[in-house]
Amino acid sequence: QKTAGFSGAEIEQVVIDALYTAFHRDDELQYDYLWSAVERTVPLSKSRADQIKVMTKWAKVHAIPASLEEVTDGEELRRSIDL
Repeated sequence: QKTAGFSGAEIEQVVIDALYTAFHRDDELQYDYLWSAVERTVPLSKSRADQIKVMTKWAKVHAIPASLEEVTDGEELRRSIDL
């Protein structure tokens, strides 16, 4: 739940950030380091939400869908992030 809207690459960077913190403190990786890194990270799904929405609308008109499944507006942003 704390990483809702994060991409796989963003989660990877959270882990790397936490590992650097652990290394700097001469400690093993701790959950606290991970959660601190999560709190410092703003996922693109939030910081670029408007741009993602524009690209998704453009793709509906100019691109061929990968599947025939219809997506509602509420799912649109979440699915574009999960790609």
